[in-house]
Amino acid sequence: MLFFARFHDDPRLGGTLFNAGFLMVSPVKIVGGLALIAALISARPSHSAARQPNSLVALFLFLPVLPFTTATVSGVKVPDEWLSHVLSFITMLLATRLLVCTDARMQSTIRALVLVYLFSTLWIFKQHFLLNEDRVYGLEGDPNYEAVGLVMVMPLAVWLAHHEKQNWLRKLAFLSVPVLIYATLFTESRGGALALAVLSLGAFMRSKHKAIIVAGLIAILPIAAVALPTGFVSRIGNTRLSGIPVNGDEESSRIHFELMRAGIRMMEAKPIFGIGLGRFPELVESYNIRLVNLTGQPFVAHNTYLQVGSECGFPVLAIWLGLMFVGFTNLRDAQQLARSRSLSDLALAMRFALLAYAISVFFLTAEWVFPYWLLIFLSQSLRELAAAQDASVPKVAVGRDAVSPQRHLPMVARLLDA
Repeated sequence: MLFFARFHDDPRLGGTLFNAGFLMVSPVKIVGGLALIAALISARPSHSAARQPNSLVALFLFLPVLPFTTATVSGVKVPDEWLSHVLSFITMLLATRLLVCTDARMQSTIRALVLVYLFSTLWIFKQHFLLNEDRVYGLEGDPNYEAVGLVMVMPLAVWLAHHEKQNWLRKLAFLSVPVLIYATLFTESRGGALALAVLSLGAFMRSKHKAIIVAGLIAILPIAAVALPTGFVSRIGNTRLSGIPVNGDEESSRIHFELMRAGIRMMEAKPIFGIGLGRFPELVESYNIRLVNLTGQPFVAHNTYLQVGSECGFPVLAIWLGLMFVGFTNLRDAQQLARSRSLSDLALAMRFALLAYAISVFFLTAEWVFPYWLLIFLSQSLRELAAAQDASVPKVAVGRDAVSPQRHLPMVARLLDA
């Protein structure tokens, strides 16, 4: 399922075979359905982590209810693509929650995600080196969407390089990190570059070998100056928020800025129910007349927070942000509860991955990015696995409380971690 999901925009694997009502049936959805069937009929392993109550599933299932109800009551047609996405990710949620219930299955899932993204970089390098595309678009068909997936997988690749038990896979994961970074730079995505910079800073701050990292960066600067895409630096510098754009990059940044203005005005005008699912493109110019004088096709808000808030209203945006908060909270708890270095580091890597997404989607509409939702769903599974490890550690009585001997952390350190 994870392999096919990466190819959801490929015409051979992601193309629509036929329509079943609103559902666009594709090979990806067929494989997802088979994965769900396997999850429903297979026996749960005896050593599975115990399930714990959590708001994640309820929040996600409730997420589409309000916009769907609002559209139905107002007589606005709900986009078939939106309904298809909802059903696809509900399938992923159920399959993930049912199947990923042991340490081995969690590691296999992360391994599969990293390897399929590493494999998909072949398309990026083909587009750049063989097709002479200066700015690649990857399997997603769009540089920005390609970049957000790549930057999310990088922290997971770093984790796999440290904790993979099979030697050849550990080496492959180690090599995948610079490959994923290089592929991201080829997309020339400004949002991806910012997320990559934040991840690099975070890794540097947590590293115990800062001097080696600095020396390595200085050593590769001459190579980077030659190997970087020619348009990368100029694209980062060509940002215009007002006036008349003089090139495509300035025009792109100007359009994005005006779209943000339009989205904010939509949220101010329709704060509760929004303007309606899929109506941003048709109404955007009426909320910002300056877009009429700019070329291009501003079909979406190019900002996920504004897209969700403007089309669905503040309540749905609050649910959407609540799911992100639940994901971060689950991973924070998993990092604190885990008794193995592997699970603790995985929780940290997934937190970095979610942070990369939160930064990247400030510059594009990407509410249905599969690595993001996969990690949100996995966050609860990881928390349960960590809790199972914590429960297996003998407790030491301290006063009236029974606590794990490894939980005696200084209060200041625990506050900083939180």
